[in-house]
Amino acid sequence: MKEQWSGKTIAIIVVGTFLLLIGFNNCGKSFEAVGAGGNGAAGYYSPTGQVLAECAQFGTGSDWGPVEMANVVLGGEPAVTIPVQVIDSSYATVPSSCPSPDTDPKTAGFNGILGVGLFKQDCGSQCTTDSTTQMYYVCNNSSCTATTATLAEQVTNPVAELPQDNNGVALVLPTVAYSGGYFANGYMLLGIGTESNNSPAAVTELTADDTYGEFTDEFNGTQMSGIIDSGSNGYFIPASSKYYRDCTNSQYNQWFCPSANYSSTATAIGVNNKQESFPFQIGNAENLFNSGNFAFMNLGGDSSGSLGSFGDMGLPFFFGRTVYVGLEHTKSPIGTGPYWAFSGGQNLVDVNGSVAIPPGPNVMTVSIGNTGQCDGDSYNNEPCTSVTICSPGSTNCQTINNILVDTGSYGLRVFSSVLQVNLKPENP
Repeated sequence: MKEQWSGKTIAIIVVGTFLLLIGFNNCGKSFEAVGAGGNGAAGYYSPTGQVLAECAQFGTGSDWGPVEMANVVLGGEPAVTIPVQVIDSSYATVPSSCPSPDTDPKTAGFNGILGVGLFKQDCGSQCTTDSTTQMYYVCNNSSCTATTATLAEQVTNPVAELPQDNNGVALVLPTVAYSGGYFANGYMLLGIGTESNNSPAAVTELTADDTYGEFTDEFNGTQMSGIIDSGSNGYFIPASSKYYRDCTNSQYNQWFCPSANYSSTATAIGVNNKQESFPFQIGNAENLFNSGNFAFMNLGGDSSGSLGSFGDMGLPFFFGRTVYVGLEHTKSPIGTGPYWAFSGGQNLVDVNGSVAIPPGPNVMTVSIGNTGQCDGDSYNNEPCTSVTICSPGSTNCQTINNILVDTGSYGLRVFSSVLQVNLKPENP
């Protein structure tokens, strides 16, 4: 199911082994930070003692909880103090407009979400004046009411606040076999052309619209809105061809199960009318899921009836490529954000894929499978990393793994049940 919220796209589908994440955004009200909040106990407070909370919706589900200030450390970068969401379905009274909130890391499959997409805030300017998005709330004890939020109060993409490597990210993953890989290890570079290790290759800048972060995908001659989203664990496109046969086993509803691997070529077209074609393959999802592997570069599903005419180049697209995410209103050697760009191909390699991780404070390890930055709760094609969270103004810090790397959303969200530090607010 595809939905539009205040200028950015959100969606999630969970059907059996199907988990699809697409970017989201939220809105809220002007507050100053006071109070501490281990395990989601506090957040932004107004002068009357009210708390700013947030509902980040994903179509059929959501993340609910208070907004708190935290010092966030990415890789070896300096800490940045930003508003984050503490995911806590028991906080106050969940509004009826916040459906099916995630309750715990095991069920969700992750300890948190690191949104490193095209935008700096998870809502943007519309939410500074519009409360009808029902995504930020002012809570007084257990009662919460939809409200608005300034840009400074919205959950913020931490990359945007870095002192130097703040113009985007590059995600680098190895290629895995078409039969799948038990694990895959890669990395994410913070910044584009800001350090000796993140100079971009010769790539085509594909600008995205600055409202929804979308460009145009063309599959089998049909054009549709599209995104590049590491938080989606497959290619998701309308089933407009006989080659995209849905699985007959209801356990794999909406996944594709062709009798033989289907190879084709698609084209990404930027708002600037520049375009880049790329090959892709769709395998049999039932066979892939039953292989015992975790990393798949040919997993695909049907977006018809859920996302409508929409193309989502999810994590399989990232394998064997370097994918650049250009942050809005920033410049790099590639161009001015928001934009996407990518380089590399997808050649068959060994089942277990890894790439050499370069040194540098702007490097974050990314893992797929029950290895490295992931844990036993991770799901197929989940790119995991670790993030360090500290109480502002102190050395009380905690490193949390199994954080989903999501190029389709913006800002950091962490389950209250995994937090062991008190998130103190900035001084008013």
